[in-house]
Amino acid sequence: MHVVHLDLERTWRGGQRQVFLLVRELVRQEIRQTVICRDGSRYPELLEGLSGVETIAVPHRLAAFRRRPRGDRVIYHAHSGNTIPLAVLGAGKGASVITRRLDLPIHPWLFRRADAVVAISPRVERVLLEAGVPSERLRLIPDGIDRRRRLDAQATARLRERLGARPGRFVGLTVAAMAKEKDSLTLVRALPALPADYLHVWVGDGELRQRTIDLAKELGVSDKLALIGFDADPDPWFGVADAFVLPSVFEGLGTVFLDAFHFGVAVVGADIPGTSELLQDGASALKFPPGDSAALAGCLRRLMDDPALRDRLALEGSRRVDAFDIRDVASRYLDLYRDLLD
Repeated sequence: MHVVHLDLERTWRGGQRQVFLLVRELVRQEIRQTVICRDGSRYPELLEGLSGVETIAVPHRLAAFRRRPRGDRVIYHAHSGNTIPLAVLGAGKGASVITRRLDLPIHPWLFRRADAVVAISPRVERVLLEAGVPSERLRLIPDGIDRRRRLDAQATARLRERLGARPGRFVGLTVAAMAKEKDSLTLVRALPALPADYLHVWVGDGELRQRTIDLAKELGVSDKLALIGFDADPDPWFGVADAFVLPSVFEGLGTVFLDAFHFGVAVVGADIPGTSELLQDGASALKFPPGDSAALAGCLRRLMDDPALRDRLALEGSRRVDAFDIRDVASRYLDLYRDLLD
């Protein structure tokens, strides 16, 4: 078996992290793998030295098509929308797999021609079924996280010192790209309604960064907001957080919530379809209508005023995350690959 992972996105976000985790776990199963990525991607750096893994960086899709490995026991696995034609139309004697992480409408023709389509959540699965993807070709396999990770107390202390966050100051955290769908502007609009000792840390970068900075200045809340930028290893930031917030207007699943659950941080999330199976209001998270900054501020004030609520949400979240261990996710993908080649 030879698995060829296809991802030509120019950014490094949650989907790319999922590919990296999957590749790393499949190495443990001694699966031969190739990752075809865009020039400038972080894949070659992160995957360097992993046994049986080759990376091929290309400038465009045509180059990816020309350089793809060929064979009758090759799985072509499309992880990004711009690689679906490569997987489906270029599979030849191999087999094609598409992983769909968004619950947005699709152009169904290529999806119907794939040998298998993976939905990462029941919501995404419903969208694919409604678009006409045959049920017998659909698999439900969630995204996963590495449950072996642990926080370093010294690293946490260094980050708190870097922030100038005195002991007892309440810290909210977001780890996400500063893209429109993540809606950093709603977060900023919530800050004036929060006490002076609230600090929000946003780890990530993107096209909304400058607008976010400008809005914070306009509202007089720059002292409540710390924009960290992109961090290749955001895990230590969960150690400084009292609450995790993701104000997204849409998500397929929201794997960063799983990270917050794993590290024992109470979660606040927008009430959107893609996360409905993962986040239950008042049980595993507090939820607010997307774009409603007043409601978001209200959720955060509840957590600030009620440490017992924070603890209860964190405990329930930690119970739910066991079902998303990347080791189990990789095993399910391996079963799928084998089924396609049998």
